[in-house]
Amino acid sequence: MAQTTKRALEASLKKLLLKKPLNKITINDITEDCGVNRMTFYYHFKDIYDLVDWILVEDAAEALEGRQNFETWSEAFWTPCSASRTTGCWCSTSTAR
Repeated sequence: MAQTTKRALEASLKKLLLKKPLNKITINDITEDCGVNRMTFYYHFKDIYDLVDWILVEDAAEALEGRQNFETWSEAFWTPCSASRTTGCWCSTSTAR
């Protein structure tokens, strides 16, 4: 259940990031879009940046899953980055993308 709720919060934040920058998104925006209350958000995350951190770790782990052998350190670094870019969601504090 907790993982399902976290995934729902993740999806809401990513959806909102397509419309406006991170610094303009509130916890209320996320919870309204997701259909949960604010206390549910705070049960899982301390703030929006904690949610962003969790998303980045999860996306990186998913991108690296089953790929332990990289030719160079830069390939290991850029693989999760390029995977995140394909979702169309990059955090921006200045303009929506």
